[in-house]
Amino acid sequence: MNQEELFKQLHYRSSQMEMTGVADSDEAFDAFFSSFSLEECRRHLWELYERCVMFYHSEKTEHAESATILFFYLQLEMLVEAAWILQIRKAGRKAPEQEKRKGN
Repeated sequence: MNQEELFKQLHYRSSQMEMTGVADSDEAFDAFFSSFSLEECRRHLWELYERCVMFYHSEKTEHAESATILFFYLQLEMLVEAAWILQIRKAGRKAPEQEKRKGN
């Protein structure tokens, strides 16, 4: 699938990549991980999840919806971790945690 076909699939709403002028996935990863560390990603994701759960609780949302958002949170965290690993490998460097352990 070429880049144009991929963007067409994103057009159910405006693509953030197109709106910000990001040309490809590598550039998107670069932009994302230059703004957030892995720990910051995890923290922000957790904050989003917590707020969502609090809202669901206040609105007395069905348990199935809460389970779905938990599953989504876990899958999204795994996706961020995988993207971070790809970014580290692309940069040809070790993960910061590995470098700290090596120095001790």
